[in-house]
Amino acid sequence: MLAQTGVAAIPGTGRRTWLEQNVAAAAIELDVATVAEMSASIALGMASIQK
Repeated sequence: MLAQTGVAAIPGTGRRTWLEQNVAAAAIELDVATVAEMSASIALGMASIQK
């Protein structure tokens, strides 16, 4: 998500482990082809809200 313009990630941090995973994920760099493939597999505007 961080590789996309106009997208804001709001990660769940209910547990310390999740926070550590989210921080580590920010260091991952994807190539252009991978970002394009991932973007094509998810419909624009699709969102999930869990309660």
